[in-house]
Amino acid sequence: MGDIRMATSLARKMVCEWGMSTDLGMVEYGDGGGGGFLARDMMSQSKNYSEDTAQKIDNEIKDLIDHAYKEAERILKENRTLLDKISEALLEFETLDAQHIKDLIEHGEMKDPPKPPEPPEIPDDMQKEKAPESTEEENRGDDGALPPEAIGAPA
Repeated sequence: MGDIRMATSLARKMVCEWGMSTDLGMVEYGDGGGGGFLARDMMSQSKNYSEDTAQKIDNEIKDLIDHAYKEAERILKENRTLLDKISEALLEFETLDAQHIKDLIEHGEMKDPPKPPEPPEIPDDMQKEKAPESTEEENRGDDGALPPEAIGAPA
């Protein structure tokens, strides 16, 4: 399920099922039969509230989501330096556990960093054969002449 759909569903439950709205109060709106989009819900459920209340519900859901978005953005901006350290550690080590993250938050570095990942072994049948050393004859051009750096060199 997408993040926006999940956020909308949660906000709808907060307002319609759990009574977590200061404007609408502790009242359940709808039969609690699901989340999703208001237009679809209105078609499939019997609505026990007015169009005005439906608009207030939509506004309340949007306000909750907008507030949560702004708060998340604020927290991310305030902690940008820490987020950069964590992303650098993830690029280097690929996996961090809770203690590694805690160390980065509290100390700015990991006290016991994980071992960097080792590259996977290449199966024998997938390894390239080593090219043979080239000889002076192979270094000559198409016409068989010596390369310019070899001309005039002591023999």
